Amino acid sequence: MNQLSCSIDRDKSTITALVEKLVHLGYVNKGQDPQDGRVYRLSLTDKGRELQPVFDKVSEALLAAVYEHFTADEKAQLMGLLNKIGL
Repeated sequence: MNQLSCSIDRDKSTITALVEKLVHLGYVNKGQDPQDGRVYRLSLTDKGRELQPVFDKVSEALLAAVYEHFTADEKAQLMGLLNKIGL
């Protein structure tokens, strides 16, 4: 959970609660790493993978809204800056 909490900049306890809810709802599988019992591995279930098209549409709509007033050059410049800082 540490790596995930760092990746999305959220508190570990928040991530743990969210993951447990996703497991309970059947969207995510959670299991201990066989080589390191301190580490948990997460994977999407079939039910979780079925949501991918929905998330793709939401993501496309958000990006379209963000970029709608940008020129092509401004979009390219923004993407370059975001890549430079690792986003």
